[in-house]
Amino acid sequence: MKKAGLLIFLLVCVVSCGELDDTVNPDEIIKLKVFNFEGTTEISEAIGDGESIVTLRATIPANSDENSRTVTFQASNNAEFQGVGSSLHTDVAGSDGIAEAKLRMPLDDNPVFVSASITKGSHTYKSEGSIVLMGVDEIVSLELLDSDQNPINSPQRADGQTLITLEATVLFNQEEFDQVTFEKSAGVFQSVSGDNAIKDTDEQNMASVDLRLPTVVGRIYLLAKVGSGTIYFEEIELDLIRAYPDQIIIEPNSLTMGEDATNVIHVYLNRNSGEVSQETPATFESFQIVNGAEVQAGRFTGLDGAQTNADGQITVNFKTDTDNFDFSLPVIIRVTSQNDNGDTVQSSISISLTE
Repeated sequence: MKKAGLLIFLLVCVVSCGELDDTVNPDEIIKLKVFNFEGTTEISEAIGDGESIVTLRATIPANSDENSRTVTFQASNNAEFQGVGSSLHTDVAGSDGIAEAKLRMPLDDNPVFVSASITKGSHTYKSEGSIVLMGVDEIVSLELLDSDQNPINSPQRADGQTLITLEATVLFNQEEFDQVTFEKSAGVFQSVSGDNAIKDTDEQNMASVDLRLPTVVGRIYLLAKVGSGTIYFEEIELDLIRAYPDQIIIEPNSLTMGEDATNVIHVYLNRNSGEVSQETPATFESFQIVNGAEVQAGRFTGLDGAQTNADGQITVNFKTDTDNFDFSLPVIIRVTSQNDNGDTVQSSISISLTE
């Protein structure tokens, strides 16, 4: 009982008398913890975005004497205390033995080391800790999946039909970031009205949306973001390659032409699945079969823009105002392109001539 009484006396002396004994556990003199900005949740990680603020809270015995109630907070890695603009800050503990400081995180992903200390005479007691910083690109991740839910790692066809899935995972602060906003530079989100899609996260902290790819060849940008004041996001680039036709349909305004006439030729490039990409070219030829050989006849106008529009259509004019016709023979119009494999896709029609 005498030993127990002596120990109690030593602890009381440290707390009440201000006589700081080297044999006492420093955690009993001062204890530092890190909380979120509101000071409600203890944390070990923060976002290294140059804006996020955490709360450092040091606790000392509530009845410490006045000479040992000033707490000195310090931080590393260019973290700055709010209202001070430096990595050093002091605060006097209140009647409850608590001193606090707000610390702004740096724009970095290296840890921040923090400490809180009090001094009494020649004795300094310090409590230390660290904050793991999450880089701004580590808050939310974005992955693209194909129709079989496999990751996409190659260019896709700009066919106006292919559906891909944008799948986002919130990696940090999931309670606050419970919604993901998806954005795209092209394409159409499914079951969503508008250019953006806002989705709630599920129990796995994931959210997803389907996107129908456009018919425009090139690079599109897809983004998933969280947050309201400060925005955290990941962006992915996806290259879209040309979707070529499998069939060509030629529809002239007339199947009969006279001399010095003009015929509007509508050409449709179609696919077995989806649509042909916009600005897909085709070549046009006009000829007559003379003695078993193809002999060029007539001319086209509008070939400079002979590429598909958004409907997969090309329109040109065919004219019979040249002097290289045999009006006893039909003229053949042939249109040529290629399919996705590079094989030739071709179609032709015959137009009768009358003098």
